[in-house]
Amino acid sequence: MPSLKRSARSLAPALDAAGFVGTWDWSVTTGQVVLDQGSAKIVAGDPALAGQIIDLDTALVRLHPDDHGWVMPKIEQMGRTCGTILAEYRVRAPNEDVRWLLDRGRVTRRPDGTVHGQGIWLDVTDLHQDDALEDLGPEHLIEMAATHCLNARELLQRSGTPMTRLLIDMLLLELGRGAAEHVQRLEGSPLH
Repeated sequence: MPSLKRSARSLAPALDAAGFVGTWDWSVTTGQVVLDQGSAKIVAGDPALAGQIIDLDTALVRLHPDDHGWVMPKIEQMGRTCGTILAEYRVRAPNEDVRWLLDRGRVTRRPDGTVHGQGIWLDVTDLHQDDALEDLGPEHLIEMAATHCLNARELLQRSGTPMTRLLIDMLLLELGRGAAEHVQRLEGSPLH
């Protein structure tokens, strides 16, 4: 069994390989946000803001202007309704490169009535580059599509209409069928 010290050392390369940018901590009740160093650098544009209490607009100052109009209302809605935050959007990195981030977190109402959220950002820019998708095999593309559909299904279970829930379930069924056919072709055995 690996030691705790060795496990901690292996965590940094694993997080880097996953595209880990950093964490966010949001007191919805007070409007205060605290970012770690990676988030402060990439999302707020200033690593000196790490650990400082800032407001939401300052925390997201590097948000791409074309995404601002839908991201901010989505975040504000999560602050009102609580639940899982799952969104991909663009930020302008300090060097002005455009990066795609996956924002994943949860907003909850605490027993004392305050609303609080915590989450992470992952850099998924490579998934938005045409060459990256071309290099992936069909099984990986099906897996990526299924993951996005499962996330959509989770959201639709809470707020979708019966028809949208039925459609996402049908899409997931078809993706499963496609994955099974792909495996069948690889193994050369018929499906039962």
